[in-house]
Amino acid sequence: MTGSAMVDDDLLLAAARNCAEGYAFPSRRMGRSELVTDLLVGADLGLPAAAPTNSATMLRPALPPELPGVLEALTALFNGPGGGWQLWDPWNCVDLARFGFERSATPCMVRAAGGTAPPRPAALKIVEVGDDRTLRDMNEVVMSGYGLPLSCSGFLWTAEVFGDSRYRAWVGYVDDRPVSTAAAYVGAGLVGVYVVATVPEARGRGYGEALTWVAAMSAPELDATLQASDMGRPIYERMGFQAIQTYTSWAMDPRVGG
Repeated sequence: MTGSAMVDDDLLLAAARNCAEGYAFPSRRMGRSELVTDLLVGADLGLPAAAPTNSATMLRPALPPELPGVLEALTALFNGPGGGWQLWDPWNCVDLARFGFERSATPCMVRAAGGTAPPRPAALKIVEVGDDRTLRDMNEVVMSGYGLPLSCSGFLWTAEVFGDSRYRAWVGYVDDRPVSTAAAYVGAGLVGVYVVATVPEARGRGYGEALTWVAAMSAPELDATLQASDMGRPIYERMGFQAIQTYTSWAMDPRVGG
């Protein structure tokens, strides 16, 4: 494991590939638009709101002659209906500010395999997504947790996403009410943790952390990776995640072609 001051190139590449595929996998399973090159992977879930699931990820640093083609390729991918989208740049090599994109910094974090999860909150029951009810509950928690409008409800995960063991998700319930979610994608030798969300009224009670533990330990022999929000980073650090790099995220809302 490396600290944020020293980036292991192989680990950074693996984390970038997991990020790319972790966001692309649901879109691919649902037959949505995607772009795959040796430079980047992009997937358009079609959400009518800005969200990481409408995104592309750089797989390696772009060479100067390649940079103009990056925006051209992404514009072609994200020129349909839908809300905003973003580009994850793990190597901080692309500058899209002059094209109207907003820049933000997101820590990429990795946790070494092994260890033991702490006891879950007593009131929390965790169920893996595997039927219509848990799928509906997952989507409702994601919408509430990320502040997505009701118009997004027809664009979130469908049952087709969960027909492959590489991608799994869980819902946490309190008094039979869905309060938290997390998903895991296994790829590039890592288990990636995605769509961690807790409904606003249930935050601060350890539910999101418990779901993150479940996702991170779903392939206990593998290191786990995630992209941390400011709210989540202290929790992830407590769990043993370390920042290995800060990704640049370039967001466009509305769409370039919209």
